[in-house]
Amino acid sequence: MTPVLPQGDHGALMDSVYRGQRHIYDATRKFFLFGRDRLIAQLDCREGMSVLELGCGDAARFNSLELFERTHFDRVVLSFALSMIPQWRQVITQALDVLAPGGSLHIVDFSDSKGLPMPLRKALLAWLDHFHVTPRLELGVEARGQAVRRGWQCQTNNGPACYYRLVKVTQPSN
Repeated sequence: MTPVLPQGDHGALMDSVYRGQRHIYDATRKFFLFGRDRLIAQLDCREGMSVLELGCGDAARFNSLELFERTHFDRVVLSFALSMIPQWRQVITQALDVLAPGGSLHIVDFSDSKGLPMPLRKALLAWLDHFHVTPRLELGVEARGQAVRRGWQCQTNNGPACYYRLVKVTQPSN
């Protein structure tokens, strides 16, 4: 049984849920984190570019200057993290705030899996729920809304069977 912790102690909850999985994560992630390799291939990183990957720790509010001695990054990546973060909309805002001119935010996360047969879809959603993972069905709408408010571009694509969604928000160069 997964422990239930007080509201606001999300980091401790994630530590307790994933503590044991850290030993097998690298060997198993290819079997359920589909789309991550596709996201990485689309980053278009060149030598000298900066990349920030945000996870499910303190991603909703951090000071990049204090933590990384820089205020902006060429690429920001969120890979299967938003579905575990209660303040996921704030994380998108924070990620966009640290993009350098011409930079891009790349997100891959679980979608609604509506292309899977119903028994498999129900089993997948139950398994995700067991690990406190909630597909953010409004992810594309939220990312597009935040991009439009800034005058930036947003692209969204679903993976096979809508298992995952890819989102890319691009800031124009100055």
